[in-house]
Amino acid sequence: MEDKGIGRPSTYAPTITTIISRGYVSREKKRLYPTELGCMVTDMMLEYFTSIVDVEFTAQLEEMGIPVWYEANSSHVADADILVYTVAIPAELPEYAEAQRRGIPGISRADYLGYVMSGYGRRIAVSGVHGKSTTTSMLERIFRVAGCDPTVSCGAPMKDVGGRCDRIGAEDYFIFEACEYMDSFLDFYPTDVIVLNIEPDHLDFYPTYRDIFEAFVDYAMLLPAGGELIYCADDPGCLELAETVQQKRPDIKLVPYGHNAAGDYRIVYLEVKNSLNCFRVAGFNT
Repeated sequence: MEDKGIGRPSTYAPTITTIISRGYVSREKKRLYPTELGCMVTDMMLEYFTSIVDVEFTAQLEEMGIPVWYEANSSHVADADILVYTVAIPAELPEYAEAQRRGIPGISRADYLGYVMSGYGRRIAVSGVHGKSTTTSMLERIFRVAGCDPTVSCGAPMKDVGGRCDRIGAEDYFIFEACEYMDSFLDFYPTDVIVLNIEPDHLDFYPTYRDIFEAFVDYAMLLPAGGELIYCADDPGCLELAETVQQKRPDIKLVPYGHNAAGDYRIVYLEVKNSLNCFRVAGFNT
């Protein structure tokens, strides 16, 4: 059977206490990690990098003085205070196993990001089985052009910020990619949720469509009263999600978009010109 990884931890309160007491997070200085958002390989924290490595990205980390290891070895955690890991790693990964043996506090990347985002005003989650990185990158540009100063965490390099996967801004907006794998997105605290699509995916963890759909339902339930669920009205899974949320949580505001959407964000014109998508929506059809 394929290794599904170690999965999500049951609790991370002790690790959060360590993070706070040692000053690893400083929102006053707009610094989310000892260096900057996305830089998780340090002398204090280590995240496992798989064998498929974006050398350009890791080179950026090394230029910032962050040590990066390209092979797993238990010695890497010898002086670690905290281990930040991805839930996809196997339990026998040397660094993880050694941290367990030494009693080094561990926290998943999703849990850690969830804690970090809790201090921001609007926390905008971008989710769906595909299109997350593209949409997150587009939002980064839209918010900046609109005069905002968002903090952004993307799952892929963003062209407008020099190929980085993150942007450190003010504390008004935190835009982030919310991955569904192993229920990681259930560790977040969104005030606004964008769902692009829901389809069968990650069959090692969600064997059936109903499994992944129910995970998205639980995810949408994280929204506070008055929070917005922004969903694609052209996607059957998203439509079912909106109907379910409406029944379970009428206090959540539903905001559809797309060709079949009702309201301001219904697409009324779409044309490709010079490799660019040109469109208009009903509420802004001028």
